[in-house]
Amino acid sequence: MTRTDKRRQHFIRLMIEAGSPEEELQAYRTAYPGIKSDKSVMTSSGRLLKIMEIADAINKGKREREEEMNEIRKQERIRIAVAQVAHETEIDAKLSQIAMGTYRRKRKVPAYNRKTKVFEIISIEEEPSETDIIAASDKLYRRKGSYAVTKTDITSGGEKIKANTPINLTKVPLETLLELAKHINDTENKG
Repeated sequence: MTRTDKRRQHFIRLMIEAGSPEEELQAYRTAYPGIKSDKSVMTSSGRLLKIMEIADAINKGKREREEEMNEIRKQERIRIAVAQVAHETEIDAKLSQIAMGTYRRKRKVPAYNRKTKVFEIISIEEEPSETDIIAASDKLYRRKGSYAVTKTDITSGGEKIKANTPINLTKVPLETLLELAKHINDTENKG
């Protein structure tokens, strides 16, 4: 690579990073330090920019840099969004604190200051109300599936009986009927 090629490559790299006309002129001054006057810098850099391969390389580099910056911005937005989304365990922990009555929420309320004789907004901490505790408990139970129906598998002679099929209890073995009755009794005692 010749000395001219090295200077041109250096000029291209600096131009890709330049964001303003002043920075573009400074890019030329840095790549070609021998030229001092502003008029000479503008003329010489303008001449270089008319060379298609230099202009194309700068444009391509600027496009690639812009794409990189857009991807970085996109990844940062995604990172921020992900950080703002509560995880299931965080929600369960907060609901548990409310259900146990240990969570303290802060609420802003107006209060009259007797010294200054002005209403001010103050922050107070509140314990969860009984309604809050019941609602949080309910949500926790629903999330954990505690309200789900318990399903019992009934078999007759080794064959599964479909739920929509009427059951002829005379064909069901006595042991199975006793198991079913015990299960129903246990379920009723739990509720």
